[in-house]
Formats: sequence, C-alpha cells, structure tokens
Amino acid sequence: MAIGSRPAIQQFCNIVRSRRDPNDDRSRVASSSDPNIRIEQRINNIRKSQQRSDLEKLRKRLDEFYLAEDIEQSKDGRLQSDPTVIGNILKRTGLSKDTFKHHQKWGNKWRVICRGRPALMCFIPLGQNEFDISSKTYTELESTELDRFHHLIDIPYVHSICTAAEAFLRSLDSTSDDVEFRWEADNMPLHELPENKMLDYLQPFPSSPGNMFHPNDHDLFDAWPNVPWPFDTPQPPDPTMIAKSVYPKCDFCDIDDCQCVLGSDRGGHHQPRIKDYGGLGRGLQAVALKMGQVAYEKGAVIGFVTGEVVPAGARSGPWALDFVRPDLDGEPI
Repeated sequence: MAIGSRPAIQQFCNIVRSRRDPNDDRSRVASSSDPNIRIEQRINNIRKSQQRSDLEKLRKRLDEFYLAEDIEQSKDGRLQSDPTVIGNILKRTGLSKDTFKHHQKWGNKWRVICRGRPALMCFIPLGQNEFDISSKTYTELESTELDRFHHLIDIPYVHSICTAAEAFLRSLDSTSDDVEFRWEADNMPLHELPENKMLDYLQPFPSSPGNMFHPNDHDLFDAWPNVPWPFDTPQPPDPTMIAKSVYPKCDFCDIDDCQCVLGSDRGGHHQPRIKDYGGLGRGLQAVALKMGQVAYEKGAVIGFVTGEVVPAGARSGPWALDFVRPDLDGEPI
C-alpha cells in the first residue's frame, strides 16, 4: 500500500522540511466565514503555487480541494453557485473560466478520493517514486475501487500518520500555531526505526497552551517538603500562584485585574513560524499581517513558556527550568 509506505512517510517529512525554509513566507489565510471570499483567496493561492517543489504541489492540491468545498458551500441550497459572484471573482483574480473549471474539477476529484480526510493528500505521490505510480492512480479509481481503498486504509497505522498530517495542515494557516514534530526535535532518521517507534516520532512534539500542575501525583509530590510561604496555600503549592496581598501582580502594568495575559493571545493574527536556520538550528520567524508591516511593537507580549510543573530537581536536561520567585523563601521552587 503505497500511501502508507516508508517513501510516502519520507515525502511527508520532506514537505515539513520545505516548510522550515526561512524564505518560505507564503501566507495561507482563508479564515473568512464568507465562502465567496474564501473562493477568491483559494484562486490567488493556486496561482502563487508555480514552483514545482513537493510543498507547492501539496499546497495546490489543498487549495483545489478547499476551492471545491467552498464552491459547494456557496451554493447555499441552490443547484449552482451564483454566476455573477463567480464572474466578479474571476475578473478580480484574472483567472479564465476554463482554468477555474479545471481547478474545480480537480478539487472535486480530491474530495471524492479523500472523503473528508484531506490529510491523505500528504501521502499520495507528488512526483516520481519507486512504485512507479502517480496521483492519477488514485484520481481515476472507480466507485467500487474507492470503497475498497478506504476499507484498506481504515486501520490504526493510517489513522496515526494522518493525525500527524492533520497537525501539519492546520499549521499551514498562518493564523494557527505552528507545530514541531518529534522526529525534528530529536533529529531522528525515521527510515531506520521499527514501525511502532516511527509512528511515535512522527507525531507532533507535545505542547500545552498553559502550565500543567498535578498536585495529586503522589510519586512526584509526596517527598516534596512543605514550602514555608507567608500565606495560606494548599500543599503542595502551585509555584505560579500569587497571593492577594502581593502588589503589583504583573511585570508589565500596575493594574490589579490586568489583561496582559489575554493581550498575548494573537488569535486571528499571523503567528510566529518555526524555521530552520542551518547551523544556528531551528528558531521562530516573526510574521507581519502585511508586507512591510511591523510584526510586533516594542514591549509586546508574544507568548509564554509553559510546561509541566514538578518539584525542584525532579527533571533534568536542557528543557528543565526553575521558577524564579524572589518574593518567597525556599528557592528554587
């Protein structure tokens, strides 16, 4: 089954690596609630996909897939989309009606193949491969053959690789958080690993939008001595807690009930992208809303370092950090 083969996995990894290129600044925003606006955005995206890299080929597939879906949604119960609206979109984008129909046709093909699982497109061949098959092998399947195909891929292995691909596809929208995969973080050659370990490393690196504190984890906290803090607090104490008597509570303002944390939520805005800077390693690239615009103003809160909160000394390694609480006794916490 070529779609779940090691070459297909390698194709997916190559796509991810291409996305890490600092010069890949393509914006893939199509977040409007209006399907007609999204149709125009999809057309512009498709026209930008002129490079023949695997990443650009995948982007074109995705935009054709979602173009067909947006056209279907724009019908709003009618048999066809409003021809006047579509005509105006084509005028603004400079796309011919024949080319528009071509992309719509391919989008409908991808919809039929994927059956609501666009992540499959990451593993359908994008170019030459050792199996000597092309995307047409899938797009030309008859209905009964498609049924059998989806029966064959309805297995935990394919579900697992699609979970990784779905995380990557979400990250292509620049208003979504980027995603890093375990094989990237550990520089792991997946082709050398047994299947179970390969599937594990293929998944996104674990992350959390907030700190994880589990005081009922007795293995971690039973041996942790009580902390002599100057205010009543349950034991073991959450080191992120700030007493009501402490003032100011925020490093950025003097307001008791401030909104600085909420202000760091850039939902709907372009989020930083993970890029590979060669010998410098991976880092974050700021992304502005528009070309030439400042990505962040001085003093802006971009985000927070989060992780699992455990007793001091319970973890080691480069990712283990101590809480700095100079206002309390018993550091480090």
